[in-house]
Amino acid sequence: MSEKVKSPKNILKTLNTIHYGYSIAVLVFATFSFLISDHTIMSFNDSNDLFLYLAPLFAVGGILASVFIFKTQLKRINEKETLEEKLIAYQTSHLIRIALIEGPAFLSIVIFMTSNNLFYLTITFLLLAYLLSLRPTSDRIKQDLNLNFQQEKEFRKTIQ
Repeated sequence: MSEKVKSPKNILKTLNTIHYGYSIAVLVFATFSFLISDHTIMSFNDSNDLFLYLAPLFAVGGILASVFIFKTQLKRINEKETLEEKLIAYQTSHLIRIALIEGPAFLSIVIFMTSNNLFYLTITFLLLAYLLSLRPTSDRIKQDLNLNFQQEKEFRKTIQ
């Protein structure tokens, strides 16, 4: 039974479910925050608003950290012997990757809730678009993991 749970097909399905769950959570929270807000504005000229600088900084920092950490972990994953070990490690790496993007997105939503400045929701939706672009697919996983011939054959066989 544990072989079935850890099959490439199940890992890909789990990854996609979690990935869309995180994405939907950001979308729902942002939408809810917008709907309950009053008097929204789009402003870039409040020089006393420290978050005007911090929110984009955290967004870019989250993206850069997610790319750096994911690539670093991929190097370690490629040293693993079996396909199962690689896929389980990949799953963990992907979850860390999306969490590093989701964090700044939620921070931007919270800042929007306190300021009603649509600039912060814009940052949230840009992060959400980036998050959606990272959706795990079988082709992306094969490319990221740099599978050898035998592992790729096993991967293709169990995905179909």
